[in-house]
Amino acid sequence: MGHSNSILAFVLLIVAAHGVFFSLSQLVLSRLKNFTRVLLAAIVLSFSILLIENVVWMFDYAIDFVHFIAMGSPIPFLMGPLTYFYFKNSFHGQTKSMTMVWHFVPFLLVAGYFTPFYFASTAAKLDMMNNLRDFTSFFPYYISGKYFFVAGSLSLMTYTFFIYHHCYSTAASMKEVKKWFYLSFFTFVFYVVNHILFHVLSYTGLVEGCSYYGVSIAAATFIALFSWFGTIRPKLFEGYLLAESMLPVQEVKYKSSALTATAEQELFEMLELHMANFQPYKNEALNLEKLADALGTSRHHLSQVINNKAGMNFFEYINYWRIKEAQRLLIESSASQLNVIEVAYMVGFNNKVSFNKSFKKITGTTPTQFRKTNQSIG
Repeated sequence: MGHSNSILAFVLLIVAAHGVFFSLSQLVLSRLKNFTRVLLAAIVLSFSILLIENVVWMFDYAIDFVHFIAMGSPIPFLMGPLTYFYFKNSFHGQTKSMTMVWHFVPFLLVAGYFTPFYFASTAAKLDMMNNLRDFTSFFPYYISGKYFFVAGSLSLMTYTFFIYHHCYSTAASMKEVKKWFYLSFFTFVFYVVNHILFHVLSYTGLVEGCSYYGVSIAAATFIALFSWFGTIRPKLFEGYLLAESMLPVQEVKYKSSALTATAEQELFEMLELHMANFQPYKNEALNLEKLADALGTSRHHLSQVINNKAGMNFFEYINYWRIKEAQRLLIESSASQLNVIEVAYMVGFNNKVSFNKSFKKITGTTPTQFRKTNQSIG
């Protein structure tokens, strides 16, 4: 292996090690209670395992690390569901349910198929690497890798569509969150494209074996960026600017704040009065800094008050007020006077899909049904 390849292998392994460390740290910090953080850890860990196997093959380490062979084969079936539920939980709250399990059945089936190989002895795997035993002999019924590629690629493309369809409109309701979603989503798309391209080039004979580095570089890029974007997500959803959230500055801890319980209550009452009287939530570009300036307080104190007194993050709090105002408009006007999309725009949403999802999440019903029910009662 040449000097340049040695450097590349070292860099990729460092990124993979970072991914493993990051995942374990997220699991420890979440204590398995913050489901969104658990999903983030699982995504980055999956990519790290895949990257390690790629490095093992790309730089001829397979005979030294035979137990890493095929470890990444089921992972394309895992990445889609994990990433989809990560974004969904980010925007729609903790949505754990038994129906989620069905999304992971393909992964479990593929992992189960490879189980005989995973548990095979080191000697048996070395025999395979030395051409003394065929790979197909490890399985009762052998399935060509091409079928796994096609199925895995379809899974990744399907969940890419799900992520965009279910989360884009919600992200668009706040400017800074929309930027974060674009960066995170297209980091995932970058990997999916390279995954498909790599296998197409391999099976058509345009590249030999693992000589195409794109998929490994894409996986390394995903680990580095997605873990970073995942770390800044909580600050963005509390209303901080994207550029500010990316800066490696020390966060001000609430417990060290000079804001007393009485002052916190007073600020919350001032906030509620300001929201009711001046309706700043109608401005799509509203962020934590603008709202804090209007109240004459710091962003940290305002974020503290919203979290502690309202029990929400900034993103949720603004949408709560938007939906509250939308409820009033829907009750006081008919469909001929104000249709649903007009109401959505009036309260600060920039598309109907985002408005409908936020409305149903908060009220449990659709805007149209809410208007129909309440006007019939009136």
